[in-house]
Amino acid sequence: MHGRLRRSAYSSLRDSTSVLKSRCVFELAIEIGGIEIIAPVLSDPQAVCAAAVMGVGVAVLAMSDVFEALRQGTLVRLLPQWYVDAGTISLYYPSRAQLPAKTRAFVDFVVESFEREGLARRLSAD
Repeated sequence: MHGRLRRSAYSSLRDSTSVLKSRCVFELAIEIGGIEIIAPVLSDPQAVCAAAVMGVGVAVLAMSDVFEALRQGTLVRLLPQWYVDAGTISLYYPSRAQLPAKTRAFVDFVVESFEREGLARRLSAD
């Protein structure tokens, strides 16, 4: 199966909650069984999620990008045993002996929130 990338006629994807989700500059045209299928090419995970919710197509996204839609039932997992490892979630900050109090408080807040809410487990795709 071969496809071609071309300039898109789409200027935006719209839904009832947002005037403009994303500009779609390209689309992928694939021919399957003599039928041309055209899909927008999006790089913004929120726009991809919104497009999937609107019925534009199927999406491969990290759990953190679709967690709420799955919880609300607006999206369903098609292949629950299959997932893409998007890597770890990391916080980066300067390695100084005297870390600013605001930075330390933020790091502590994020770590405690992940532990308290079980976010590592909830955001895991497996």
